[in-house]
Amino acid sequence: IYYTIDVPDPCETLNIWIGDSDHPDYTVPELAVGKWPNTRPTMDNLEWTSYNWAYQNLTISAWDADFDGGYVCGPNKNSICSYTIGVVGYSSNSSFKSVKFTMKVSLTPQHKIFGVPQLHQTIAPNGMNQYAFCVRSKSDVVAELVSWNTLQASQCPNSYSSLEMVVSKFNPVATSSDLVWRLGHGDTQSNAVYLLFNDADTRLGSYYLNVINSCSDSCTNPLTCVPCANLKYSMYSVVVSNNVLFNASADSEKYLGTCPDYSPESGTIGTSDGSFVVLTLNDASTTDKYISVCGAYTYFKVYMPDPCSDLNIEVFPTSGEPNIYVSKANIDGDPYPTKNKLTWAAYSNGDYKVTISHWSPESSPGWYFIGVYDDCTTQSRTASYAIKAYTSVDNSQDIFSNQKLSMNKLIPAEDYAYYRFCVPACADVKVTLQNCMDYNVCGKTYSYPELLVTRTNRMPDLNSYSYKLATTSRRSIVVNHTDPSSRDHNGYMTGSYYVGVYGWCTPDSYVNDWEADGPCSYAKNTVYNVTVDIYPLDSAQCTDQHLIYKPSPSLTKIKSGDVITGVVPVNQYIYYTIDV
Repeated sequence: IYYTIDVPDPCETLNIWIGDSDHPDYTVPELAVGKWPNTRPTMDNLEWTSYNWAYQNLTISAWDADFDGGYVCGPNKNSICSYTIGVVGYSSNSSFKSVKFTMKVSLTPQHKIFGVPQLHQTIAPNGMNQYAFCVRSKSDVVAELVSWNTLQASQCPNSYSSLEMVVSKFNPVATSSDLVWRLGHGDTQSNAVYLLFNDADTRLGSYYLNVINSCSDSCTNPLTCVPCANLKYSMYSVVVSNNVLFNASADSEKYLGTCPDYSPESGTIGTSDGSFVVLTLNDASTTDKYISVCGAYTYFKVYMPDPCSDLNIEVFPTSGEPNIYVSKANIDGDPYPTKNKLTWAAYSNGDYKVTISHWSPESSPGWYFIGVYDDCTTQSRTASYAIKAYTSVDNSQDIFSNQKLSMNKLIPAEDYAYYRFCVPACADVKVTLQNCMDYNVCGKTYSYPELLVTRTNRMPDLNSYSYKLATTSRRSIVVNHTDPSSRDHNGYMTGSYYVGVYGWCTPDSYVNDWEADGPCSYAKNTVYNVTVDIYPLDSAQCTDQHLIYKPSPSLTKIKSGDVITGVVPVNQYIYYTIDV
């Protein structure tokens, strides 16, 4: 049975409670939730699901990068985000032909640190502190990091630090080398990352913010490094809001502490004349010389055709301090990367190379734009340099190229193992999980593991937006090239796929039939294989253009707070939609 629910707010979590009202020992109502264009979610396509043993409730968090709210969904850019909730009846007893259920759906707001200053935070040596915030209105957002940094080394010799702050839309563990907005330097006391709403990369919804520390146990020069011992006493504060809050000495004490404060250093962002130097990919020559004047950018672009190779952009300076900022072509946005925008980057002193891994969910074929900026914070010479863009191949983690990576592995009972592979050209894809599921064949080593496949989530779990088996009768997931849900963030069906294996099992204390229930004590002894088959297709059959989706069918629409009572036939679905 299917229902729909609209989710008009981009900062709400969808909560679905469902219970069986009749025979909980034999019948269970399970959930499958789909988003546009998947308006008929089932257990064998891309959806959020809840079907774990004895627990069917489902929470889809506002912090889930695949869960959108507001008016950015559907066939039109301004369509309200609507979700389809499918209820499927499961019965372990063939005498039961239907499953009664009661369902309650609610939407709860989530904002976390937006507008709530995180004061006097500490961080471990070479550690990362993770935060999240949600943007629900169309206005500029400022994320500020206030810390005692290397310029305060003489005033705070035992507590100064060098912190980086990055903001990501999709990656909760992003670092400065990923596609992020970043500070890019730690030489002022108040540093800010700006998410400007007229930037096509900025949108409503959730963001991840990470503060990253680097230090050295052998540091002797406070201008170039930070002793790890300082982290015992160092502090910082993070503020995310619609306004610049750190603007006075009073704010310095409020958001940071008592160490002597510094005024932020002013600077001028260089501008471009609008022209791009086109780089030839894999051109071994580095004889051409370019310059970027102090505080300004010189722009390049390069076309990357291969979805399964890494893209490297490297400069070879003879003077100055060139920093590299790289962005992916955005048909609706500003193509000029700067240090204040969403970019990959190399900006530390002496760091002159950016590598964009093909395992990054944000990478794909197409044009990449490059801004080379002459950083004048530590020197004043014009940057003179050669530049080249080239590919490199690292398939050491690819289970299609190296099948032994996912062969003869042990099931992690009630835990996950993760793999990945890359599809180089238009193809249909089949991922198979092989293991013994028959007690009469393999005794106390049988179990029923689950297989998860996704394009955007490197570490999917049972409740994630992913393809799943969700049954013991089917042991393969087929991703068809015509399935619009199989596209990556940039609309391509080629590129990286992420695979999870979950050691699904019945806790021993709940086991009734040790030869059929799949006890957890047996699951840990199960050996499995994950195999990938790729079926190439003629280029005429494929397109990487945005697909035209069929209109959504008319389904029962529900809203936050509704309580739904229904009967779902066994092994069939009821669908609802909900707008977020």
